[in-house]
Amino acid sequence: SVNMAVYGIVFPFSKPLRECEKQLHHGYTAGFEVGDVANSLRCASLHRYISFFSGQPLPKFLKGVEKVSKLMKEYNSNSTLLVNLVYQQAAVNFSGSGGASTGPAYLNGDFCDYNKIEQQFQEKTHSILHEQMNLMQTILAYHFAHYDTGWKSSEKIHVCGGGSIFKGFIFQYI
Repeated sequence: SVNMAVYGIVFPFSKPLRECEKQLHHGYTAGFEVGDVANSLRCASLHRYISFFSGQPLPKFLKGVEKVSKLMKEYNSNSTLLVNLVYQQAAVNFSGSGGASTGPAYLNGDFCDYNKIEQQFQEKTHSILHEQMNLMQTILAYHFAHYDTGWKSSEKIHVCGGGSIFKGFIFQYI
């Protein structure tokens, strides 16, 4: 769990993402070796997050996210699975490999249904899943030039205390 906290939460803001990615993969594999499945899958989820934003090629990312999703299902790690499925849907949309039911700019398809999840979390505005889902919806929308959708989803992104940590990131992206 130290590996997860240090390389998944602290160091991504101060070290190269590729370095964090390698250490989180190590935490994921080492956790399984010693039987710490819960922390192993949390490292796997953070590894997928870091891999996505560090520019890992989409085919390699999709292969890894599919493998991790299967493990999360097998071990009933439902909260980490939901976050993982958000990234899997976004990667499918970016790759153009199908599975996006409402077009590539929207986080709806075979792995994730933005609207369904949004309804479930209307009152839980600080849920990690909700934040990650809105971040990915915003990135997809801006990337595919659906600026109104991107702005609406970016308005839903918050951190504790009501401020937004992601809006600066979003504006750098566009």
